[in-house]
Amino acid sequence: GKLVASGVGKRTQNFVAPAVGGSLTIRVVAISNDGLSFEERLVINPAEIDFILHAGTYTPPFYRGAALLTPGSRAELYAIPNAAVGGTKLNPQNLIYEWILDEQKIIEQSGKGKNRLAFTTPDFWGNHHDVALIIFAPDGNLIAERNFLIEPRLPMLLRLILRASRSR
Repeated sequence: GKLVASGVGKRTQNFVAPAVGGSLTIRVVAISNDGLSFEERLVINPAEIDFILHAGTYTPPFYRGAALLTPGSRAELYAIPNAAVGGTKLNPQNLIYEWILDEQKIIEQSGKGKNRLAFTTPDFWGNHHDVALIIFAPDGNLIAERNFLIEPRLPMLLRLILRASRSR
């Protein structure tokens, strides 16, 4: 390793994490005024989580976009983790998923290999869901964590009127 920073009272240091699959080891040594030495080591294995949201709503035939999540609709959220430890990619089915919806742990949808969260949005417009996902390795070590807001939208019907221009 190399010395990155040192100094009296130095408490913070920024690091650039490697890509997924890489590893970063950080070793901190602190020496007190009376000469006592304290040492801590931390290994960081970067990971990422992608999500796919499937709204259980209707779209007309030949509609090019995705179905919108609307108030009162059923939704499914799928997590796709990308994580590796020691250069070995972790199997998503072996990971432990902890889903939290609006600050409430969803116990029946959390557990080993449970990368899907199903829920119904509130019936009124203007509300949102705060979703958090924490993923652990089979040995209990934290792999990744992510949270975000899901906001249902009211569909709008737009009418476009085209008029031919009159030439004289």
